[in-house]
Formats: sequence, structure tokens, C-alpha cells
Amino acid sequence: MSNGKENKFSYKERRFVEYFDGNPTEAARKAGYKTPDRRGWELIRREKIQKAIEQRESRERSPHIADRKRRQEFWTQVMEDENQQMKDRLKASEYLGRSAADFVERREHTGPDGGPIEHEHTVGLSPDAEKLMKDLESDDQD
Repeated sequence: MSNGKENKFSYKERRFVEYFDGNPTEAARKAGYKTPDRRGWELIRREKIQKAIEQRESRERSPHIADRKRRQEFWTQVMEDENQQMKDRLKASEYLGRSAADFVERREHTGPDGGPIEHEHTVGLSPDAEKLMKDLESDDQD
């Protein structure tokens, strides 16, 4: 039996849905949560929050604005196009990886109650990839 509460949102949850643009920590900060890193990731895992974001995005979607799928398709085309400069192909690959959260590092910590607390943060490119990007940029300037 349902108590009707599962479909209701708190003020901060509604604001989180309004502010969410792919970064749960930033959306939670703007919504007013005191621990936005933790709360953002907790909220984005909730099915009702995900559905509300999807509904909001479907109302806001415009044919003139590329959605995530269109951006990923574009970055894939650039990345695979051998006629593009390598630095552009690498940049497209990086954007594609970031959009798929390939650069998110997960760490599990134990909370005060002994239960697990997951912590996620974005990590940058590897030192080898950074060096390759710098080498390519210097080659373009020659």
C-alpha cells in the first residue's frame, strides 16, 4: 500500500531537478544542500529524481539544441575521422569519455554507522595523455 509520499518532492529536491545539467554535485550545491558532493550523488541514484529530470529535459528539448546523444554522436564522428588533426580527435575522445563518466573515480569509505559511503570525483587525463596533448599542440604551432 502506498502512502503517496514517494511522488512528492521536497523544496530542495525540486530545485536539484531544476538545476541538474549533468553534474549532481553542482546541482545539489545550487539547491542548497550542506554536503552537495554526497547528496548530489545520492539524489541522482533515486528513480523518482531520474524520472523528474527526464521529464524536465523532454519538455525543454529543442531541435536547435544538441542533446547528450547528438553531442556523443558528433564527438564519435570527429574522433574516428582520420582527416581531422590528432589533437581534435583526442579532444573529441576526451569529451566523449567525460560525457560517459569514464573519468570518474569511485572510492568507498566507511561511515560513522559502519556502512559504506561512496565518494566519486572527476579525475583528469593521465600524465601520458597530457604529454601527448602538449606535444601535439606544440607541433601545430611549428
